[in-house]
Amino acid sequence: MATRLSRLTTCLVAALFPMIIATRSVAQQPIARDAIDKRLKAVEEKLDRLMQLVEGNLFAQVPPPGKTNIYVERLKAIIAKRAETRANQSQLELQVSFINDTLSAAKDPDAKEKMAKAMLVALQRRDVDVAALQRAAGENKSAIDVIALFVSSMQKQKETTAQLLKELDEMFDQQQKQAREASIVEATRGPDSRKK
Repeated sequence: MATRLSRLTTCLVAALFPMIIATRSVAQQPIARDAIDKRLKAVEEKLDRLMQLVEGNLFAQVPPPGKTNIYVERLKAIIAKRAETRANQSQLELQVSFINDTLSAAKDPDAKEKMAKAMLVALQRRDVDVAALQRAAGENKSAIDVIALFVSSMQKQKETTAQLLKELDEMFDQQQKQAREASIVEATRGPDSRKK
C-alpha cells in the first residue's frame, strides 16, 4: 500500500510539473493567452483524472476473503437510496406539473370539473384511495377541490423528499470522509500490521 501511495504521489508531481514549467516559460515569452488556457485546461483534466484514480484506489481495496469493507457497503447503500429518492422526486414533480398544466388548460369551470373527475378516475386506477381524498376534502366538495388537496399533499411530499435528499447527501459526504480516513490509516500501517 505504501508503494501505491508513493506511486500516486509521483503521478501527482508528474502532472503538476508541466504546469510549473509552463508558468516559468510563460514569464519569459510573450503571452499567448489561448495556448496558456489550453495548457491549463489540459493540466486540469489530467489532475481530475488523477484524483478520480486516487479516489478509485481508496475504495478499490479488496478486503480479505470473508470480510467486507463496511465503508464501501455503506456508500453503496446510500448511493442506491439517493438514486431511488431522486427518481421519486422527479416523478412527483412531473405529476404536479402535469396536473397543474392540465387544469390550467381548461378555460371554463365545467371543463375544469370534468378534467378533475377524469384525473380522479385515473388516480383510482393507480391505486390511490380517492374515497379517502374525498372524505379529507369534506362533504359536497368538487372534484377540483379534491385534486387540489391531492396536489398539496404531493407538494408536501416533495418537500419531505428534498429534505431526505439533503440528509442523504450529508450522510454520503460523512461516510466518504470516514472511508478515506480509514484508507489512509490502513495505508500508513503497512502490510505487517494487517496480518495480526
